Amino acid sequence: MENKRPSVRFPPWVLLTACAGFALLAPYPVIQAGDPTSDSGCRIKIDSWTGSYYRKIESPPRFQGFTGVAILPAFTTDPARYCRSDLWNSKLKRPWAGPMETTSVYIGASNPDTGGEIDAGLAYDQVKDNQGNLVLARNPEPASSRFPWTWYRLSRGPNHTLTDPWGRVLARGWTAVRQTLAWQTRLGQKLDFVYAYRPFLRVSGLGGSTWCSESPFTFLPGERVRISLRKKKTKEGWGFLFEVGEGARYYQREFTTSGFSFRNGSGYAFKRINSIDQFRPLGNGLMASNEGSGVKVIPTRARALRTGWEEAYLIKADGTKVPFVANNGAMNVRGQDTAPYYNATFSHRSGIDARGGEILDITPQHPTRE
Repeated sequence: MENKRPSVRFPPWVLLTACAGFALLAPYPVIQAGDPTSDSGCRIKIDSWTGSYYRKIESPPRFQGFTGVAILPAFTTDPARYCRSDLWNSKLKRPWAGPMETTSVYIGASNPDTGGEIDAGLAYDQVKDNQGNLVLARNPEPASSRFPWTWYRLSRGPNHTLTDPWGRVLARGWTAVRQTLAWQTRLGQKLDFVYAYRPFLRVSGLGGSTWCSESPFTFLPGERVRISLRKKKTKEGWGFLFEVGEGARYYQREFTTSGFSFRNGSGYAFKRINSIDQFRPLGNGLMASNEGSGVKVIPTRARALRTGWEEAYLIKADGTKVPFVANNGAMNVRGQDTAPYYNATFSHRSGIDARGGEILDITPQHPTRE
């Protein structure tokens, strides 16, 4: 009797998932230097803003909003660029110690008449629980943000209490917490902070600057996340509505700012940015943001891979959406410090498609460190 190998049939969802995975890994073009005045048809502008590796596409100041689907990158830091401070950052309520690079995918708006500026999106940041405690885990990965039963928690208040997943207190006071963490490392059971993508909002202009990064919602590398920012009538008057995510992980915030003019007919310039943001050491265990400081980018081996936008649309005054492409005024803005090796830093990118989307890698290239 002939032995027949049983046939294997996969359910449709398995096949669809496999196809999506292969599509994600498919190669995309390596952009050559090409025309120095154009990028996917977009005019190129060299900007004086320095200190980070960013890909920025900006619109003319005639729109009312932006909506798009961001692709969150897989991020690796440079071990040589790490702040090994024992101090506590009382302003940010977190330790100073940590990597001196992060990555972000965000959008923004500016009002040329007043100088107002908004940045809003997702940054790779330390995870906090619903009470604002910093989250630690053993050998953490971004996915650790999904497993609260494995979390150790460090309170951000003056007592600096470290508790284990069962709520038992391991240490009180910042000195005792540092000693406990060092002891765990010597035992081969190192605890480290959990990082994932968290919403942030930064508003600057005539009304000063505010920062909001307190949302408990987190997102993982590889996820597609909708991000929107648009002009809206709020309880306090005209302002903006910032939205991230959908369903159970949906965050929104309405706000007003004196840094923007809301008179009839006002239009704003919108932007979409994928970046590796840097910090520089100040000495005494402290560090500060490198962006916009007048300091050039710092050589690094940090990498942000497979980031970009699935789609990107600008919103007109009548509410209609148009793709964020050259035909609608999109312009490629480059920092003057990274412009000489821009195409090497962003060599793997698909180019901007008809929906305003693209996929890219950020692999910083620098003449003093490859």
